[in-house]
Amino acid sequence: MSMGQKNIKKIFIGIIFLAIAGLCLGVAWNLLRESASSAAIIPPENLPSKIVNEVVDNREKTVEPQSEPARESERSDSIDLAILVKNAQTLYGQEEIDRKEGVLWIDQEQSRFVITLGAVQGLVKGSELSVYNGNKAIGKVKVETLLDVVSYVEPIDIEELMKDNYYNVIIDSR
Repeated sequence: MSMGQKNIKKIFIGIIFLAIAGLCLGVAWNLLRESASSAAIIPPENLPSKIVNEVVDNREKTVEPQSEPARESERSDSIDLAILVKNAQTLYGQEEIDRKEGVLWIDQEQSRFVITLGAVQGLVKGSELSVYNGNKAIGKVKVETLLDVVSYVEPIDIEELMKDNYYNVIIDSR
């Protein structure tokens, strides 16, 4: 047997092994698919009678359509800030309420400014806070959207270009 015939024989055996592996993979795939679909469907006779009865009861119930005003009263798009602050006070404690310093975080990608102070600390929409880079005052921000302990702000009167992501903010006492 020459060297060329040995190589052809090895290639032929390799192709046969690849075909067998593909066949085994197809059989395994089919078995897994069938077992998954049969496991997903449980015949009612295999379910506990309590579950079957609940399903039947739920199918028999009719849903009464609600009038338009009833649907609107259930849905509220606004947040009651007084309730939010009241719950936040019991949740966060006096130390958080008395805090007057926070952090200004700047999301450079979306140009969003967020501070870690909110309604719990006495801020209201339109409040102005001083911004510091270390001990140096660099400008002010104004509260636009107010939440319990965080707020979205807009920069006003900023001296230097904000290259960093974090700065200190302090509530001005007036």
